[in-house]
Amino acid sequence: MTWPVLCLTCWTCLGAPAWPDGGEPSAAWVASALQWRSWTGMEDCPERTEAIDALTLQWVSESSAVVVRLETGEWPELRVAPGLARPLVQMMALEQMRNPDDMKMKRVHRRLRRMARRSDGLWRPDLRTAFQAHKAAMRLSDDKAADGTGEHQQGQGG
Repeated sequence: MTWPVLCLTCWTCLGAPAWPDGGEPSAAWVASALQWRSWTGMEDCPERTEAIDALTLQWVSESSAVVVRLETGEWPELRVAPGLARPLVQMMALEQMRNPDDMKMKRVHRRLRRMARRSDGLWRPDLRTAFQAHKAAMRLSDDKAADGTGEHQQGQGG
C-alpha cells in the first residue's frame, strides 16, 4: 500500500529544484523555485514546499533588486483565503524578477488562481467568485486606462 502513496509523492514533487549549494540561494535558484512553486498546489509536496517557501521568501525579503508591495485590499481573494498571501508574494516576486520594468498583474493573478485551483482544500465557490470579480475589475481598469490614452478611440475618417 505504500507504493501508490510513494508514487503520488514523487509525482507532486516532480521538477522541484535541488537544494542550493551551501544552502545559499541565488537569484536564478529563487526564480526556478518560484516557477516550480507556481505549478504546485499549496498542500503538494509539503516536505519540499515548506522549505522552498521559507528560503524563497527570506531571499525576497533580503533582496534589494526585488521589492514586493502588496495592498491586501486590492486582492479580494485574500479576504476569502488569507493563506494565499504567501504564494501571492511569491508570484509577485517571480513576475518582478522576470519583468522588472513591466510587471503584469494579470499574469500574477493567473498564477495565483492556478495554484489555488490545484489546492483541493482551498478551491471553493466563494474563492472562485472572488477570483472572477478581481479579473473583471482588472479588465475594467485596463479598459479605463486604454480609454484615457485613446487606444479605444476610432481613427479619423478620411
